[in-house]
Amino acid sequence: MKQTVKVDVGGKRGYKLRTEVNNRDFVSIIREYTIEDDGVTFLTETYLDNEASVKISFASENIYRVQMFPFCRTDIRRNPVFDFPAFREFQVREDELFIYICTSRLELSIRKCPWELSVKLDGRALAEEHIKDFNVGQRYKAMPLGFKYDPDTGEVGETYETYYMHVDESFYGFGEKFIEFNKRGQVVEVWQKDALSTNSDASYKGMPYFMSSYGYSVLLNTFTKTKFDMGAFSEVSYTMYSEDAYIDYYVFCNRSYKGLIRDYTAKSGRSEMIPKWSLGFWMSKMSYMTREEVEAVVSRAEEFGMSMDVIHIDDWQSTKSGELLAFDEERYPNPGEMIKKLNEKGVQLSCWMFPYVEKFDREDETVIRPVYSKLSELGYLVKNDEGGICEFVPIEGDEDGGGAVMAAVDFTNPAAVEYMKDRIRKLMELGVGVMKTDFSEEIPESAVFFDGTTGKETHNKYPLLYAKTIYEASREVKEKQGKKAMLWGRSGYAGSQNYPANWAGDSSTHKNNLAAILRGGLSVGISGVSFWGFDIGGFITAIMRETVQNRKTKSMSEAPRWDCFLP
Repeated sequence: MKQTVKVDVGGKRGYKLRTEVNNRDFVSIIREYTIEDDGVTFLTETYLDNEASVKISFASENIYRVQMFPFCRTDIRRNPVFDFPAFREFQVREDELFIYICTSRLELSIRKCPWELSVKLDGRALAEEHIKDFNVGQRYKAMPLGFKYDPDTGEVGETYETYYMHVDESFYGFGEKFIEFNKRGQVVEVWQKDALSTNSDASYKGMPYFMSSYGYSVLLNTFTKTKFDMGAFSEVSYTMYSEDAYIDYYVFCNRSYKGLIRDYTAKSGRSEMIPKWSLGFWMSKMSYMTREEVEAVVSRAEEFGMSMDVIHIDDWQSTKSGELLAFDEERYPNPGEMIKKLNEKGVQLSCWMFPYVEKFDREDETVIRPVYSKLSELGYLVKNDEGGICEFVPIEGDEDGGGAVMAAVDFTNPAAVEYMKDRIRKLMELGVGVMKTDFSEEIPESAVFFDGTTGKETHNKYPLLYAKTIYEASREVKEKQGKKAMLWGRSGYAGSQNYPANWAGDSSTHKNNLAAILRGGLSVGISGVSFWGFDIGGFITAIMRETVQNRKTKSMSEAPRWDCFLP
C-alpha cells in the first residue's frame, strides 16, 4: 500500500546564493515522498525551480539503487544493464532535518533541504553525495545529482551524480582499462572502441562499474555512453555522467574487495567453468591459410615434443558462399575430417569470426557478396535512420582512409539471432572447439535496430548481445556432447563474465606493453570477469603494418605472416 507524506522545509530555499549553472539543474528540496513496497519515491524541487522524482530502492540488505527522473518523466524508454529484483525489507522514518531509509545493514539519510544523501553500513559512515563542490566565486566544479537540459524544448541530454571523495580514497575497475590501475585523478569514458592496441584509455571492454577503497562499488546502470571524472577536475569529489534522460545506479556496500566482487557477481552473474584444454597452450598466427599448413604446424610441434592444446585459424571462411561462417573447402577440404584428426592428437580448433558482413567481393568491388544480399533481403542487418542498411568502415584511422564497407548482424532481431545460432551449432557439431569473437565495437550512433533502439543506446550493448548469441549456441551443442563450452571474446561490457572467456585484443610486442596489458587484466578482473588472457608474444609489429598494406593489393596467401606465440 502506498503512503504519501508531505514535507515542510519551513520556507527554506536550499541554497542561499544563486549562481549561473548554464542550463544545468540539480535536485534541491524534498516536497513529498511516497513509501511503496519496492522503495521510496521523492518528489523534489530543483535549483532552477523545475521538478524531479528520485526513487531509492534496494537489491539486498547492503545494495541500494538510486534513480532520478528529470521533470518527473518516468514513462521514458530506459536502457538498464540489470534490473535486479527488489529487496522489500526496509523501514522509513524521519525527523526535522532528515528522512531515513534503513535495512538491517544500511542506513540512508536524505536531507530534506538541501537534498543530500549519505550512507552508513553497519552503523559506520560509508559514502555520501557532495552537494557543494564549488569555488570561492560560488561556481560549481562538480554538479550535484541533476541534469542538463534545453530550456526551449525541455530535452534532457545528460544526467549526473557527484560523491564526496576522501583524501586517501582509491578507485579500481571500469572494465578492461590499460591505463594506471588506480583511476583516481583520471577521466574514464565507457564507450567501446576498436582500440587497436592494449596500452591506452581506448577499450574493447569498458564497464561502468568501479570499486572504492572505502568499501563500496558503483554500477552506473546503463548501456548508453558514460563518463567518470574521478577527481580529475576537483580533488574533493568525483562525478558520474550518463547521456540518458535519467540516471540509474546501484551501490554495493561491503568493507572488503572480495566481498564487493562476491556481492556484485551474485547479482550480475558468475562465469561457468571453461574447458580444461582452454587453460593450455594456444598456437596462433595471422593466419594459417590451408589445411595443409595447420596439419604441418601440429606435426612439427609433435617433432619438438611440444604439448599443443589449441590451434587457431583466422582466414578460413569462404568469401563466395551465400551463408555466414562457411569453410572455404578449396583451402580446407573436408574440414570435419581435419578437425577429427586434430582432436585425436589432443588439439582443439579455434575459429575466428566477426559480426559484420562485408558488402563487396574482395577481388571485384563492383560485385556485392551473396551473403550480404541474402541477409539484407531477410532483414537481418542493422539499418540506418533512413531505413536502408547501416554501412560503415569498422576500422577508422587507416593510413589511406580506406577499408572494407561492412554491415552488422542485428542481434536484437530474434530471427537473425536464430540464424547465427544455427550457423554456430553446425560448426560445433562439426567439431570446432571455440569461436574467437572479434570486433563489434564500431556500431555507429545513427544505427537503428530491430527493437527500435539506436546506436546511441545499443553501441555498448552490441558486444554483449554478440557474445551471448555465440556462447549460448556453443553451449547448447557442447552440453549435449557432455563437454564444457566457451568463446574467446575481444569485446564486452558489464555482465561479460556470463559468456566466458575474454582476451585482451591486439597487443604490442614491446616489453613495456606488458605492464599495460596486466593493468587491463587486473581491472577487468576486479570488474567481475573470471577468465581472461592475452597474446603472450604480442601481435602488433612493423611486419603487421606491411601485412595490412599487402592485404589491400594481394591475397593473404601472398602476405607475410608470423607466429604470435613462438619466436
